[in-house]
Amino acid sequence: PNITYYRDPSLPQLDSEEEYRRGMGDMARVQARMIRDSSQAMRFPSVLIGNGEFTGNCSIGKATVGTYNPQCQSVQVNFTDGTLVYEEPIEVLTVLAHEYAHHLVNISLGSQSISGLENELVADCFAGLMHGYWDKYGKLTEAEVMSAAKMMIQVSKSESLSSADPHGDPGQRVGAFLAGALRTTGQQTAEYDNFCKGLDRIIDWNKGLP
Repeated sequence: PNITYYRDPSLPQLDSEEEYRRGMGDMARVQARMIRDSSQAMRFPSVLIGNGEFTGNCSIGKATVGTYNPQCQSVQVNFTDGTLVYEEPIEVLTVLAHEYAHHLVNISLGSQSISGLENELVADCFAGLMHGYWDKYGKLTEAEVMSAAKMMIQVSKSESLSSADPHGDPGQRVGAFLAGALRTTGQQTAEYDNFCKGLDRIIDWNKGLP
């Protein structure tokens, strides 16, 4: 009931409403079970997915391919902002997971309590966690994982190759994503320690994946 979906007839390859709803349900299950602050376990975001033609004060329109509004506690992912266009549903799901993590940071710590770079890398780590969850249940192919990782490089402003960007450079972003995924299998890598320790303030790994 928290999800609003508007299909985009110009992008039929992305018209996978059931897949997006299932993926958001998976994120809600992870939140409900694993969030460290149990008082926030059922505090789910509202979610806008699709063509950007959403109404209401919480929508920023078509000028985004992914954003989180902390005041509205809403996630919005458009299939295109007019420049970047997602190629397949797994890319949309990965960005949904990234933006969902900003919600978890907001309700757990407050968005102003961590740096912009750490907030972005924690979100990439959580996106990796969700890929680990989906892999656990055989929902992903290797090609989908590679597609998601390549997409993260594309949207990380990789042309600057600068860690001064609050989203981090491509190495940081992909490292965080893969470290989050490996952590779901019990592997705590050096990349996890470098990029993902902030996730431990939000997620209690001892509770295990749903």
